[in-house]
Amino acid sequence: MRYYPEQKTRALRPKGMIEDRKIRQRSGYTLSKLHPILAPIAKLQRVLMKMLAGGYHAKPSAKQLSSLKTYFIHGEVS
Repeated sequence: MRYYPEQKTRALRPKGMIEDRKIRQRSGYTLSKLHPILAPIAKLQRVLMKMLAGGYHAKPSAKQLSSLKTYFIHGEVS
């Protein structure tokens, strides 16, 4: 994915974080003090579950690949 300095997501990240905090405070939702601890644990759990499901190294079966051939647009890189 390419990033450009003028993209809002990168150029205005600090401003966006302040705005996000204000919105969350207005709606009554604020991050708990445990968030810095729980967020990495949650990410680790998601990664482990994906690994256990074979999501990172799974290979499609021959049957799945053959069924996808009907959707192949000739001339595109596969």
